[in-house]
Amino acid sequence: MMNRRIHTTLLPTLLSSIFIALLGCGESDPPITKDEGTTDVVDEQPSAGAGIRGLLVDQGTKKTLRNTRVQLVDSEGEKREVLTSQAGVFEFENLPAGEKFTVVVELDGYEKHESVVTPNQAEETTTITVNLVPIIKEDALPPGDGLRVGAKAPDFNLADGNGKRHSLADYAGAKRVILLFDRGSW
Repeated sequence: MMNRRIHTTLLPTLLSSIFIALLGCGESDPPITKDEGTTDVVDEQPSAGAGIRGLLVDQGTKKTLRNTRVQLVDSEGEKREVLTSQAGVFEFENLPAGEKFTVVVELDGYEKHESVVTPNQAEETTTITVNLVPIIKEDALPPGDGLRVGAKAPDFNLADGNGKRHSLADYAGAKRVILLFDRGSW
């Protein structure tokens, strides 16, 4: 008797819910998203402004940098900030087309990056890749008396006059290496 009462009460409610859902009279579904940060969110209304979307990458390892603060500065100095997604993606939307913006990234262990971007058309997104250059700390010899004659030199890397980095290991066994330190004036 109890089961019959439950069925007669629930069945009409269930059927009306299914009917409403089929007609589309129920609540609207939330926007559909795919993997976080890798594709667009499907909005019901497209944005009217231009956009800038970028990928933040470590230039040395080619890995994406996630949860990193990215600033967008307009021509009047107004700033917007976002964090990169788990996939290293950042995005700024609803920007005026034709205006110059500066994308700024300052992250510990990397050189500061600034690049100027001008979204050309409304309702279009300009895509960029930001390669952050890691700051390489100069190797230091341990304190002491220096090296003995004939001792193996520790591996190190230094920048030449043009900023290109050279490692002692790059020349090991292949070439002789002479280091010259210019102390300026004597």
